[in-house]
Amino acid sequence: MVRGDRQVGGHDPRQRGMRDHLRFTIRGATVEVEPDAAVVAGFTGRSELETRAHLAELVEAGVTVPAVVPSFYSVPPSLLVQQDAMTVVHGGTSGEAEIALVVDGPRTYVTLASDHTDRVVETRDIGLSKALCQKVLASQAWLLDDLIGHWDQLELRSWLTEDGGRTLYQDGLAATLLPPAELLDRIPFAWRPETFVFLTGTLPAIGGIRPGESFAAELRDPVSGDAINLQYCVRVLDLLTT
Repeated sequence: MVRGDRQVGGHDPRQRGMRDHLRFTIRGATVEVEPDAAVVAGFTGRSELETRAHLAELVEAGVTVPAVVPSFYSVPPSLLVQQDAMTVVHGGTSGEAEIALVVDGPRTYVTLASDHTDRVVETRDIGLSKALCQKVLASQAWLLDDLIGHWDQLELRSWLTEDGGRTLYQDGLAATLLPPAELLDRIPFAWRPETFVFLTGTLPAIGGIRPGESFAAELRDPVSGDAINLQYCVRVLDLLTT
């Protein structure tokens, strides 16, 4: 890609058709973003003790965990979608609510995302498991500058639909996760893209990680009373017999 007179990777992703558009409503206006990259963070809890305990639980479940946390995983920006349904090839996938930062040059927006993940592959390779599923983003966003003064008060929740019933799946505050400026500074970029989407980590699942027929999430600002929502259903293709 080209940044000024510097070329990285031998091509320019700004060429027509090579990047996907995301559209957000911000203060009543529509903003269009074309991300060069997407990064997903893991194990971003502020409490080191709780994070280490969670890592130990994953090890017991057979997951190969990273040696250093927080961890960061690059995924293709083509996985970033704004839609109300996704198709997966088996039933061992699930979503998780995350606050997402949309960095577009000097501007940074805040929105809501689901880091849908292949849980079967996750036991062997967390990075690959992230890259096998789409990441659903909401269509509304806020300006990061409007939130910095009360960031820790932001409320993040999600729900699963299981056997036709809606169940609370995650519930917590942004205060339990590392703040956005610190996370951005810790991303180990080989080169920093001008425009990228960053999923900043998630909250523990109530009752354990599991799939659902649909996934819904909400990011609420208690100061303004505004909320960002997303919802999508999950279709398991199940096309072939084994």
